[in-house]
Amino acid sequence: MKRAPIAIAGSAIAALVIAGCGSTFPDATPPPASTSSAPKDYGAPRVQTPLTVDRYRMNPCGMVPTGALSSLGFTKPGQPADQVKGADGKNVRMCNWNSGRKALGIGLLGQGLKAQYQNKALIPETFKKFEPTTINGYPALHFEGGKESQNGVYNLDLGLSDNQMALIQANDTSSLENAKKIAETVAKAVVQQAKSGGR
Repeated sequence: MKRAPIAIAGSAIAALVIAGCGSTFPDATPPPASTSSAPKDYGAPRVQTPLTVDRYRMNPCGMVPTGALSSLGFTKPGQPADQVKGADGKNVRMCNWNSGRKALGIGLLGQGLKAQYQNKALIPETFKKFEPTTINGYPALHFEGGKESQNGVYNLDLGLSDNQMALIQANDTSSLENAKKIAETVAKAVVQQAKSGGR
């Protein structure tokens, strides 16, 4: 299978797809507000120590240190995708890396993890998997909307503040476990990079 970079599809960080693999992902944009009495945060965890990452909105390739990328086998520079509107109406873009059977994509979504918890509460059928976790003390979420794992795709949303999360998508066609390792390693590196101010 000829693989293309991970890219954002849709008008506002909607479904995400790894081209050529036929896998689509849940819409990260919150559905219309519900009239129910559900709690405002839908059970989403708060980010206790928010990180400032706005400088990476249009330069997501800079979110991941080169050392972390090299350790995972991504030695060529990341390729920025076309810019789109984030959920907050501001421009964002993804960055993609490819290395043989592996691919990696990362970008900021312009909204916090609450959006995914809202999706889960209001349209639960969107998700085949919805597994909260933590990365270096920051809330995260592994999710699946279809048959991504059968194609070696691992999706991870990382909460960086209550109003901003990073989507990390890793693909290893030979090993889903390795795709998970790539995503989690990158997430840890993103947290460290943001804490250090990019130094």
